[in-house]
Amino acid sequence: MGSKHSKHRTFSEGFILTILREYYSSEMSINFICRKYNIGSASFYYWQKV
Repeated sequence: MGSKHSKHRTFSEGFILTILREYYSSEMSINFICRKYNIGSASFYYWQKV
């Protein structure tokens, strides 16, 4: 039997702010930003909301 690995990752506040700043200061799509940083779009939208 395999070990259980959590798919939940914790991101630092600095990392989140870097991603949001890059999105707002460029014309990149949310999908492109998410692929670039290997994050889920749901996380990105949550960070925008908070």
